[in-house]
Amino acid sequence: MSFRIYGQNAPESLVQGSTTSPTPRGRQPLPVVQQSFRYQELEALPHTVRLLLLHPFAFSTDEPIRCNLVHTDLKSQDCKFIALSYCWGNSAAELPLFLNGDVFLVTESLWNALLSLRPKPGAEPIPLWADAICINQQNVPERNMQVQLMTEIYGAAEYVAVHLGPETNTTTLALAQLEVMAEAQAAHDSQNGDTTTIPSMINGTEKGNELYLRWQALVEFLALDYWHRLWIVQEIILSRSAVMYCGTPARVIPWASYQKAMACLTRHSKLLLKFHFMDGYAIPRMNRTWYGVMAAHMESRLEPRGRNSGRTDGVDFVGLMERHRYRKCGEPKDKIYGMLGLVPPEQRHLVEVDYGASLTKVFTGFAGAMIQSTQRLDIICFTRHSPVYERPDRLPSWVPDWAYQRESLSIRSTTVVRLDASRGRRQAPQDLVISGGGYRLCIRGVYIDSVRLCSVTCSLPWNNSGLLLALVSSWMMVHVGASGLKVREETANAGEQFCEAVIFGSGPRLFGQDEYLDKMLQTFRTHQRTDSGYVPLPSTVFEPSSKVKAPVGEAYELGDAVSREIWSLAGNCLAGRRTFITRDQGLLGVGSGYLGNGDVVCVPLGCDTPIVLRALGNGEYKFVSDAYVCGYMDGRAIEELDERRKELQEFVLV
Repeated sequence: MSFRIYGQNAPESLVQGSTTSPTPRGRQPLPVVQQSFRYQELEALPHTVRLLLLHPFAFSTDEPIRCNLVHTDLKSQDCKFIALSYCWGNSAAELPLFLNGDVFLVTESLWNALLSLRPKPGAEPIPLWADAICINQQNVPERNMQVQLMTEIYGAAEYVAVHLGPETNTTTLALAQLEVMAEAQAAHDSQNGDTTTIPSMINGTEKGNELYLRWQALVEFLALDYWHRLWIVQEIILSRSAVMYCGTPARVIPWASYQKAMACLTRHSKLLLKFHFMDGYAIPRMNRTWYGVMAAHMESRLEPRGRNSGRTDGVDFVGLMERHRYRKCGEPKDKIYGMLGLVPPEQRHLVEVDYGASLTKVFTGFAGAMIQSTQRLDIICFTRHSPVYERPDRLPSWVPDWAYQRESLSIRSTTVVRLDASRGRRQAPQDLVISGGGYRLCIRGVYIDSVRLCSVTCSLPWNNSGLLLALVSSWMMVHVGASGLKVREETANAGEQFCEAVIFGSGPRLFGQDEYLDKMLQTFRTHQRTDSGYVPLPSTVFEPSSKVKAPVGEAYELGDAVSREIWSLAGNCLAGRRTFITRDQGLLGVGSGYLGNGDVVCVPLGCDTPIVLRALGNGEYKFVSDAYVCGYMDGRAIEELDERRKELQEFVLV
């Protein structure tokens, strides 16, 4: 491989002296130093990158880390390297290393990663790609260009080295448990499948015993900051393969072991629900339950594509961002840029990487590009409005703020039922107009009705008392405050509409067509007795009407897994939302807690769900939220349009 090395030697005394800088665990205090390294410009060639040559230590692991930074061409046949995946950590706590003989400061997490991977005496230097060093982070044009090469960089690497930090007693226990689960899954996959190991471990767990400590260690391991990074998604998926490293000297864990362990978790997910509801199983200092942490890993789909690392067929850009919405990054623009490597080229080319642009310009440009390229409006349903957080300056109401760490999903992403409010009909290109410098969006849709009455909003994040209050308020609104509620012919009664709305129509599919009403009402009554405290509630709340078969006895107590699932599903659906009834048709729906009386409900073309808008005057509207409206989730608005009972109207969103 032909490398070009740049830099000037700096005296080693620069890293000897005062001892007031951060100290890595188990090592001598390091000095306060100033960075002396200066980058050389990359050649103006399309595939030029920098690689880091990590040199072995000569005699002792306490020696300073020594590296060389070299320039090379990704397309060169002898360009072989390992791509590093790690958590950036605290940029305020930096440690020195020698880079081309000069002092270079890195975060402690990167310093530990290099220490873990550093070869032994006599070995050849290891070529690495680490973004914090190989990209000049102060050079915005260079960052723009190099981020666009991420797909090629991680696809060209021999493998991705995943550094999970120093090894501790917790990680030791966790990795042991990970291996047990991987072996159990491997045995299950063989002809002599293992079906007893994990169930016996789960059922034998009691608070404080050895099994408890191992499960707790595993969950704390799976809750490490690394797993919440946005960039790991493409770093892993684009790789040929991945290997996990932990501690110094490094403990090596094949990524396949992690994958098998997660498959094992998925296979036993129902059993693991017991941890979600058992007192004392929450992770210390974290508002995350065992099952919640494990579920995030079960759903993450972090699997290297291997030889097919460049394939992106059928990837939904917006859906991809929604799936990984909870992941974190230091730069909010990376919520978009960090997904570019995973989408088809025709979608990738719609986004111009520009770290110098304002957040409003980046988010607005992305939303407009997605809408115009697909003639669909589903992206606007990821927008949230709330009085508890401030959106970026001048961000249009219809543009999602991807920097906002939402705990509620779009309705489309929450339900297991396929929604198709617009019957697949898209916005016509000539009608879909973005003007005003990209800030005004003109769309067409079918007007349904306006909001007449709203319930209280369920708390976000939701809890038992907040959910119960929202459910009771909704029930009373439906049965007492809205005597004009109309009932569809195919619906037994208003109670059935209530049960449909609060879980977005998922009941029949998840809990059975003939039983879901019984199970839902019994679940809500059980919580009414246990969670209402001193608040007196009418005895008729959640009582079945004549069309709903009353359950016999206490068939669905709180301890029942189905009841737990119903309660959790209702909480996830209603979190940050409220129910409403429309003025003229008496329709029951669910929308954002931000909606209010007089807001407009419509079904826009190219959108899976209805939306709620607020009239501002002069024909302009503010986007409020997506909505679930009983009777209008399967194309009824389009049917009425085709039968000329309704007309298309124009709405200008600002």
